[in-house]
Amino acid sequence: MDERCKLFNAIHQVLLMRQGPIHEFTFDPYISCNCFELDQIILHLSRNHTVKKLRLALDSEYSYKLPLCAFSMHQLTDLDLSHVDIDHQPIFSGFGSLRSLCLYSVKISKKALLHLLSNCPSLKRFSLLGFIGHKDCTIIELFDCLHVIEDLTIYGYNARQLVLDSVPEELSTSTSNTFAELEYYDVNEVYSGILEKYSDVWLEHIKELVVDYFNNSKPSMEFVKFILARSPKLKKVLIGSVVEKDEEAEMLKFLLQAPRASTVEIVVK
Repeated sequence: MDERCKLFNAIHQVLLMRQGPIHEFTFDPYISCNCFELDQIILHLSRNHTVKKLRLALDSEYSYKLPLCAFSMHQLTDLDLSHVDIDHQPIFSGFGSLRSLCLYSVKISKKALLHLLSNCPSLKRFSLLGFIGHKDCTIIELFDCLHVIEDLTIYGYNARQLVLDSVPEELSTSTSNTFAELEYYDVNEVYSGILEKYSDVWLEHIKELVVDYFNNSKPSMEFVKFILARSPKLKKVLIGSVVEKDEEAEMLKFLLQAPRASTVEIVVK
């Protein structure tokens, strides 16, 4: 408690004594903090400074709900959130200047996420790490909000779920829309029509794709195949593999033979 009081007292003193602008604020504590204490700091920043870069890296054991005043920081260009809850009703106007958004183990509803992305018209870099909520978005719903995206980073589980939830309704219903049951059925039949079904979808600005914790499952492979075929400006794909070395060659061969809209360098690390 004493360490926490000293920390927040020091932060408040610096903020109150600061005469010039504060363009960047990072909060990465080594101790647990109180919602009220952090809320007051964010409120002060939103009212008194034109913060452009905000990073909140909280502990996984601590649940912090992002206050509504954070959404009034319209000058933000970079927003990095770790282990934060965003459970507000999606009524905020978004961030018109935001260019980079990173969500790491952020608890957010599908509706709120799509609303947030739809109201970030300048977003060029988006990183989605960990689970985003009870129900993930489909590929089409997600990319429909990322109109000018150039740099996309996404963890393997979410990549698999993005494709999984994009399976035609009549097929997903018959397999309960779970990965385990899809392996039990004919996965080739389930995923064979995805590219054809969404043939009108193009990712016209994405230049680089990074997928961590990637395996050679059918949904994960089809996700990257979808990006390759729909991204005319894509230059590089970085795959963080979790499969055995002897399987990486076959995985890379599959990706290199997949249809693509541009000349792409594929690197498996």
